[in-house]
Amino acid sequence: MSDRPSDQSLVSNDTRNRLRGLAVPIALAMGRIGLTPNGITVIGFIGTTVAASAAAAQWWLAAGILVLAFGIFDLFDG
Repeated sequence: MSDRPSDQSLVSNDTRNRLRGLAVPIALAMGRIGLTPNGITVIGFIGTTVAASAAAAQWWLAAGILVLAFGIFDLFDG
């Protein structure tokens, strides 16, 4: 392994593999129902926009839940 900083990751290979094991079946299901990466991006954007509106209204719990829920879409859109 090289000592260059670009070769280092904050996420361990074990964590990356576990996350991939959870994400791949979900991504395949999204593809089967016809969602494209752009469609997933739009869904995530709309959801986080609603979260921002909730935060602006000081509905902190709802805003936090929405950010977590729709932030996950960023994982799947490539």
